[in-house]
Amino acid sequence: MLRAAITSNQLSTNSNYLAKFRALDQSTNKTMVTYVYANPNRHKVGQICAKTRVVDFVPKHPDDLPLWDNGTGDLRVEILIRPVRLYRDPFRGRHNMLALCELLNTDGKPIDINRRHSCVEAMDAAAKQHPWFGAEQEYMLFDGYDPRRPLGWPTIGQPDLPWATDLIYDSGVGANTQYGRDVAEAHLLACLYAGVMIGGQNGENQPAQWEYQVGPCEGIQLGDDLIMSRYILLRVAEDLHIGVTFDPRPVPGWLGSGAHMNFSTEAMRREGDLAEINRAIEALGKNHSKHMAIYDPMAGEDNKRRLTGEYGTNNVQTFTSGVADRSASVRIPKRVEMAGKGYLEDRRPAANCDPYAVTEALVRTVCLNDMMSSKNSVCNKSNVIGNSVTIIASTPTPLTSNGAFMARYMALEQPADKIQVTYVYMHPGNDNLAHYCGKTKVVDFVPKHPDDLPIWDSGVLTSYEDEILLRPVRLYKDPFRGGNNRLVLCDALDGDMKPLISNHRHSCLEAMEAAAKQHPWFGIEQEYMLMDGNDRKRPLGWPVNGYPEPITAPHVMYHGAVGANNQYGRDVMEAHFRACLYAGVNISGENAEGQPSQWEYQVGPCEGIQMGDDLIMSRYLLLRVAEDLHIEVTFDPKPVPSWMGNGAHCNFSTEAMRQKGGIAEINRAIEALSKRHDRHVAAYDPRGGADNKRRLTGQMWSSDISKFSSGVANRAASVRIPKRVSMAGKGYFEDRRPSSNCDPYAVTEALVRTQPVDKIQVTYVYMHPGNDNLAHYCGKTKVVDFVPKHPDDLPIWDSGLLTNPNEEILIRPVRLYKDPFRGGNNRLVLCETLDSDMKPQMYNHRHSCLEAMEAASGQHPWFGFEQEYMLLDGNDRQRPLGWPVNGYPEPISAPHVLYAYSVGANNQYGRDVMEAHFRACLYAGVNISGENAEAQPSQWEYQVGPCEGIQLGDDLIMSRYILLRVAEDLHIGVTFDPKPVEGWPGNGGHTNFSTEAMRREGGVEEINRAIEALSKRHDKHMAVYDPMAGEDNKRRLTGKQWSSDINKFTAGVANRAASVRIPKRVSMAGKGYFEDRRPTSNQLSTNSNYLDKFRALDQSANKTMVTYVYANPNRHNVGQICAKTRVVDFVPKHPDDLPLWDNGTGDLRVEILIRPVRLYRDPFRGRHNMLALCELLNTDGTPISINRRPSCVEAMDAAAKQHPWFGAEQEYMLFDGYDPRRPLGWPTIGQPDLPWATDMIYDSGVGANTQYGRDVAEAHLLACLYAGVMIGGHNGENQPAQWEYQVGPCEGIQLGDDLIISRYILLRVAEDLHIGVTFDPRPVPGWLGSGAHMNFSTEAMRREGGLAEINRAIEALGKNHAKHMAIYDPMAGEDNKRRLTGEFGTNNVQTFTSGVADRSASVRIPKRVEMTGKGYLEDRRPAANCDPYAVTEALVRTVCLNE
Repeated sequence: MLRAAITSNQLSTNSNYLAKFRALDQSTNKTMVTYVYANPNRHKVGQICAKTRVVDFVPKHPDDLPLWDNGTGDLRVEILIRPVRLYRDPFRGRHNMLALCELLNTDGKPIDINRRHSCVEAMDAAAKQHPWFGAEQEYMLFDGYDPRRPLGWPTIGQPDLPWATDLIYDSGVGANTQYGRDVAEAHLLACLYAGVMIGGQNGENQPAQWEYQVGPCEGIQLGDDLIMSRYILLRVAEDLHIGVTFDPRPVPGWLGSGAHMNFSTEAMRREGDLAEINRAIEALGKNHSKHMAIYDPMAGEDNKRRLTGEYGTNNVQTFTSGVADRSASVRIPKRVEMAGKGYLEDRRPAANCDPYAVTEALVRTVCLNDMMSSKNSVCNKSNVIGNSVTIIASTPTPLTSNGAFMARYMALEQPADKIQVTYVYMHPGNDNLAHYCGKTKVVDFVPKHPDDLPIWDSGVLTSYEDEILLRPVRLYKDPFRGGNNRLVLCDALDGDMKPLISNHRHSCLEAMEAAAKQHPWFGIEQEYMLMDGNDRKRPLGWPVNGYPEPITAPHVMYHGAVGANNQYGRDVMEAHFRACLYAGVNISGENAEGQPSQWEYQVGPCEGIQMGDDLIMSRYLLLRVAEDLHIEVTFDPKPVPSWMGNGAHCNFSTEAMRQKGGIAEINRAIEALSKRHDRHVAAYDPRGGADNKRRLTGQMWSSDISKFSSGVANRAASVRIPKRVSMAGKGYFEDRRPSSNCDPYAVTEALVRTQPVDKIQVTYVYMHPGNDNLAHYCGKTKVVDFVPKHPDDLPIWDSGLLTNPNEEILIRPVRLYKDPFRGGNNRLVLCETLDSDMKPQMYNHRHSCLEAMEAASGQHPWFGFEQEYMLLDGNDRQRPLGWPVNGYPEPISAPHVLYAYSVGANNQYGRDVMEAHFRACLYAGVNISGENAEAQPSQWEYQVGPCEGIQLGDDLIMSRYILLRVAEDLHIGVTFDPKPVEGWPGNGGHTNFSTEAMRREGGVEEINRAIEALSKRHDKHMAVYDPMAGEDNKRRLTGKQWSSDINKFTAGVANRAASVRIPKRVSMAGKGYFEDRRPTSNQLSTNSNYLDKFRALDQSANKTMVTYVYANPNRHNVGQICAKTRVVDFVPKHPDDLPLWDNGTGDLRVEILIRPVRLYRDPFRGRHNMLALCELLNTDGTPISINRRPSCVEAMDAAAKQHPWFGAEQEYMLFDGYDPRRPLGWPTIGQPDLPWATDMIYDSGVGANTQYGRDVAEAHLLACLYAGVMIGGHNGENQPAQWEYQVGPCEGIQLGDDLIISRYILLRVAEDLHIGVTFDPRPVPGWLGSGAHMNFSTEAMRREGGLAEINRAIEALGKNHAKHMAIYDPMAGEDNKRRLTGEFGTNNVQTFTSGVADRSASVRIPKRVEMTGKGYLEDRRPAANCDPYAVTEALVRTVCLNE
């Protein structure tokens, strides 16, 4: 995905990234319960907060859960949280829960802002009248980095069109029509899953404004559900770092936000009881002033800004009512008046109202005739429920929908009787062009036919007296929501049920029905261009000034291309393709077009009206997909002057044309079209031909608009007869005149009317001291062919790190964990580090710790660790995540009150890190027991334990590794520094400790004896409790900000400022544990995995997407990996099942054919879709000049009896997709901090500034395993952003095939993240190069005594060194001259050398091969960009065939 803007650091949750953690198993006896409550902030206004605890049961009722303290407020006063209603947790899923809570004083009475208590009393008193409520909650989304600016609005000024053109925004779709759909969509799904009684949602009358509906609910449930829905909304938006405001008038001069309350009693809902509704309205009118003081949290002051009598609102000073009058205080819907029963809508409550206060006021006024007395009045600031938007950084919020952010919501279980149906329709707007819209309705059944659904109003007015009505005409499955949810295409009608002037479907249907016996079939080739969502005049990915290069022959360069800077927007195409297949649109193919960011898809064949329906729905799907990525789609016929245009070529046939001899019918039809050319041109674009004048110029493969032409295979004609149709004498013709923005109904009417053997990835996790003697966490992956059950099942391995030039560091497995990053049977294994003599390294403290634990095992020592940490901006390691570039968050006077446990985009940062880490640890088997936000933004804590003995150390080390890996994936830094920000609280590693004696009755005496012993060794402990012998703790333990003084030992009950604390409950129970608050911790912490919601969609079993992968000759006549996709109606079992295809590029007079040679599973599309590796042939069947595969096959066949095996170690470098000269993550100017020689920092390292691009490497590894590539492992290399993966062992031609397809997969993975890949042998002067070291053996080499064969092979290679060097890179040795210089551990290109274990030799014999006397050799000369067919052929011809 190409980002529309480049930001220094993304604070949004990459819930794309989190999706993989959501799928991990969770122990059934571990339930995460989030207590949700409104905490009084410093203004005594309720701020929604949450904190999580792990319990060992699944709560069935709120009373199952214990009271808890809120953890904030006056240190001398506690506020208790009491659960009152349970919901399913949509963020963590499974059996985890949200618990809505009310706040109580310690005497059990509600605190001041808790209005729920009195609301329950009112609802109980009115229970027999069965009061029902429904709330229409409006809200506005704001840029998380600029909280005064609505999401997506210009930095200066306002959107292009003023609010009065609400028909452009209301329920609209498109990148610059509405913003924040991912928030609205995820919120809707999350509420449905949670159990909130949500009824629907839609975009509102200004960009970034949305509404959702809650209800009908009886009694107290409305307040509970609305509060929980607001919490869910805040959490969803926080994940994307988007602000939410419930302010009643967020933007002066534009519409406000309300929370209109629908209300009824049983009497109002009975036949003929409109009188009851009128009596209720009369009572409300008499209490108008009192209600206005309750309907917003500022005693009416907020509503004064909204209810001005303008913009369709009532006036706050006067009470009015009316039927269907949306400008009244209270409205009776028209259908209620007509039915004589129903409900009323109170339109006065503000968006930030307290729903308990509002519903209580309605019930007391209407049902109990008891408007609240002054003591119950809510005429103060104490009851707002919502979080305000606060300022942070300086870069704009990304407007892209985090594709996989939605994945967890899409996976949530949806109630069977809650079906979301999106009404899709077009309206003409003020410019009379088609605007695509959609609004969602929740129904309680699965519609089987469009007629099952009611006609609905669009919310768009044709005038103040009339509406646009929507009539369902065709159902589709919903690819955005999945399940039983549906899209329904609608006809747009006026109030008299007649088609709008812009509705061409009506007359088209008449024409199709009249021509039904001729069975007209259509297929449309829809071209479109993707534009930068933040710069609508610039195609996606194009330079800000100028054009891509070259512009002389774009079709040759870009058609069918892959690669980060060859095509842009593949994620849009791919998601759209899959979405159409799932929806039921008859899409049949796609391909990249002749300029960057231009694409085409094909719909058809369709008979009759289906063509128009499917094409309109496909466009809606395209707009929705691109909107999710904040990418614009243009169907303009000529978006870029002097480049190719966009068309919608329409293929057409009748039954007669498709029969034998049908060519005569085709010719007759073309003749008829020629006579009506002008009429068709006027129908073929929405401006009567004016748009097409810019496209149909007679140049760039287009016809001339002023004259009609036709021809066989002539793509510059108005109408083309394909060559194969001409040869077959039957088929169809292609009308190439329709513009890309045509109305398909008008066009078609006009035509009618005239993963492999089990491979387990095991990551060895270990620490080494680095050059600074601090712990550095590392991991390297080994692929084994079994599932390890015990650490001893795994071999000791070398770490790749040296203690000196002659010594290695070995890593020995000691504890197994499940791998939360890869899942399945893959494992993490914690290792201890040993020297070559198998003795513990100096910094390996586990060894002596284990001795101590074993000696004390009879006392059963238990530990628990409270690990605090701070998240840092990955691009500015001195700045906490989300903090201003200069200064601090506000306020700093009492951060604990404001930030601890809080939710909201500008209250805490990094929740995705915490959440993913929490779930990953639970999955891995780390004994993690809880988490919470800490007392400053970006500070978090998690708890590990209780653990006995050595397990605490093991689990804590693994939990830190997991934390570093999670944060690395998001390029966020982690610091365990004890005092990361002066003037703010520090980070501790508080350790809870007990022995069996302490846990027994009377154990407090043992605890006191232990504390006394600790006091006597205070100085020794302080030297042990941080890695700098106490120097780090001096900055933290100052005796201030809830810390002890490092210079003296103190202890106390419940005293968090003491060195050692005895918890109050331990003191009361007389047994338990103590907490040593002195330990600290120290450490550091890349960009995330991308998944998308479309991967989970169903796909028809008879539709298989096959991607032909091939190396196309570029302008240098060097093979450039390309791909194009076709849909076939079978699952190919063998390459020969697939037809030859043309490559679509090159000389217009000469074709190059693509022939499939090996099949792989498609890791990008999954299911039964396939990749087909292809070779390129001339039309006479001979290979093109760059195709080395046929000669390689000949060599392999000739040497088959010698069974040649190969293995390639493919190195590559990742580059910034926006700055292709700069390695990924490297400074804009200069190089990384540490030179290459300190490879121990980079080699296999983890951490935001240690390695870059792990998401690419990880996704590539998984994708290759799935595809069937014989990949053996991967690791970070010796410079940041450099990686290596291994392919093999493979026999014969398979190595070349697998390596080529693995490179394609790598390019595709990196393209999806807009990251460049280079196989250049020396991408950065002064740093290490990239090779493709080739391991080679024959059967004779692998037999006993094979070393002699190996030496003979090396001798033969030495004699052919010069010839090999001309083959081992594509530039005949010139590329390798820059890499093989004899420096940086390389051999010299001029001379041939060999040696045992010598990595600077041309050919290396591994040490273990020499020792066993058999095996293989490693040719280290091939460049990273070598042709593997040329390399393996050279080895076989030299060694096996003596050629």
